[in-house]
Amino acid sequence: NENMRSLNYELLGQLAEQVTKQLKPHAETLATMFVMGCQDAVPAVAKAALAATSSFIVELGNEQEVMVMEKVLGPMVTVMRNCLQSGEEETVVEALDVIQECCFLDQPLVNNHIQTFVEFTLEIIRSKSYESPLQQSAGQTLMNIIENRPKLLAASNLVHPTLVVLMEMIAKEDSSAAGSLFSFSSNKDGVLDDEEEDDGDYSPELDVQRLAQTIIDTMAMAIPSKHFAEPALSLIGQGMSSADPQMRKAGSAVLGVIAEGCADR
Repeated sequence: NENMRSLNYELLGQLAEQVTKQLKPHAETLATMFVMGCQDAVPAVAKAALAATSSFIVELGNEQEVMVMEKVLGPMVTVMRNCLQSGEEETVVEALDVIQECCFLDQPLVNNHIQTFVEFTLEIIRSKSYESPLQQSAGQTLMNIIENRPKLLAASNLVHPTLVVLMEMIAKEDSSAAGSLFSFSSNKDGVLDDEEEDDGDYSPELDVQRLAQTIIDTMAMAIPSKHFAEPALSLIGQGMSSADPQMRKAGSAVLGVIAEGCADR
């Protein structure tokens, strides 16, 4: 019965928040259950399993037992993709919040899934189909990965493809890229804030150029120069020598961004 399965995962999520200590010895069994739930053909069951998984991961935090949840991360992304297709963006935002927290853990929970998370977040921020809160959440998740796993990002050969996507995002926007950098800032909790939100001209639409440049700036400051400078300068050169004025704009913008980032470092 699908209603019963959903209820079971909802109860597990509540238990995870209340009696985590008592559930820790059963973490392996719970992880297997969460995988099955995320793979359930009924969307409501999969969402309930996603929520329960998220609760358990958050409550475990840096405990060694959290590592058994690694096998659930892949199925979690599958559920998030399905939620995107059905327009349930808020569910995805909540799950991305958990991935962000995982990036801060001392335990290497996310390490084997870096490529999956980077590709997933880039798909979201480059799309015109999603609302601003989801794109900001995806951007913050990507920046948390960059800041907390910079060497792993480089070792996974993700610096160049990430820069390619971000540079293309800048190029596709018709507006000028000048002044976009630092229009977004991070508050004390490390979450992106839009500084224009307090004025009368605030728009709910996300300025993707600002977001792209902020992510590039994060890369310039976090990733070791030996892994970042060569692919960045190569793409800048290609952009600035392009016959396409939009690509020249993007190349110039990225040059300004990495100059700021590297100078700050």
